[in-house]
Amino acid sequence: MSRVGIGKKAAVVGTMAAAIVTTGLASPAYAAAAPSCVARWVTSGTFTQTAHMRNDCGYRVNAYIVFDFGGDGGCQTLNPGEGAYATVPKLPRRFAGINLC
Repeated sequence: MSRVGIGKKAAVVGTMAAAIVTTGLASPAYAAAAPSCVARWVTSGTFTQTAHMRNDCGYRVNAYIVFDFGGDGGCQTLNPGEGAYATVPKLPRRFAGINLC
């Protein structure tokens, strides 16, 4: 294999890796808020806060927890009655809601 071939493969792999990382970390520019049948609440400790969501709808929901000032929780598939949570530091983070994904 020539050096040119190796360089091209490395460039393609590097570009693909960057695309995967960017896609995984980027939040959508606009995401629809979860319906009101998805319950949401926050519990707070001394240093952390935990945002909770529970699917009280009669159908499956794909949703994630949104925080200000940092990354959001991952997309979760919740069947009726199922819940999920995400814990983050209290400051400067702030619970911002639940969005569909």
